[in-house]
Amino acid sequence: MLYTTIPNHNNHNSSSSNNTLFAHAAVIEEDEWGTLHISTTTASNSNNNVKHQPRVLVNGVDVEQMQSQLQETARLADTLQLVLAAVASEKNVMASTLLQAANPGVAVSIDQAGNIDVEGQGLTSFSFGVMQAIDGDVNLSRNDLTFIDFGLLSSVGGDMSLHNNDLTLLDFKRITRVGGYIHADSNGPVDIDFGALTMVGGFLSLRYNVLTSVDFGNIVSVGGNMYIARNPALSSFQFGQITNVDGDVLLFQTSITSVNCTGVTISGCMCVDAGVELANCPSTCTGEHCNQ
Repeated sequence: MLYTTIPNHNNHNSSSSNNTLFAHAAVIEEDEWGTLHISTTTASNSNNNVKHQPRVLVNGVDVEQMQSQLQETARLADTLQLVLAAVASEKNVMASTLLQAANPGVAVSIDQAGNIDVEGQGLTSFSFGVMQAIDGDVNLSRNDLTFIDFGLLSSVGGDMSLHNNDLTLLDFKRITRVGGYIHADSNGPVDIDFGALTMVGGFLSLRYNVLTSVDFGNIVSVGGNMYIARNPALSSFQFGQITNVDGDVLLFQTSITSVNCTGVTISGCMCVDAGVELANCPSTCTGEHCNQ
């Protein structure tokens, strides 16, 4: 379908040596799928020495110029992605070098996302040396670790898997933030010091440890469930500075007799043993919640 043809004539002075007549036209057509096609033409007489490229304006915006700018922006974005990838790669190489220096003989794997994986290598100790931040996950699970030195580490962007070791002390030292979960199950009779930690982005799991007490230190927020269950020697429980738990609180198979939830916002339910006294807590869980 032809919508319109818009002529535009520029008639210059006929006495000029360059007697020029320009005829510009814009044609708008609609194809069978409803797509609009805009085409422009330029015509001039044989004496014309200068031709003007016609433009298509939509609400005063030069369409061709806008398209060119968008293409340049896309090109710059692609270049930026390549630069960022190169920087991330260099950063991971440096991190690997630092960890290798702190742990001679240990095969440390760091992928492109910055995840550190040393699972199941039979290690008895591990040090983060002078590293201050880790963008991805930390997986030290299923070793024989009795000690982890977090050194100068202050933040972990992803998850921390520390389960199935032989830790007697778990000291988070300078770490203030863990973006994902902390999974520290099955470590035997371990003392836990959360140090400077204030926020856990995912769940916090301390199951199957021989805990007699737990102090959450400076932690104010847990972004998932709190799994403190299956610690039969644990006789008391306080939330400490925690004001928000975005999930359930599981405290069954312990020796706890009472739990006070005053000042704590818990989005889920409570899993406790029969007879445990609850004060200002949400309702108790039902179904399979309390079998985790």
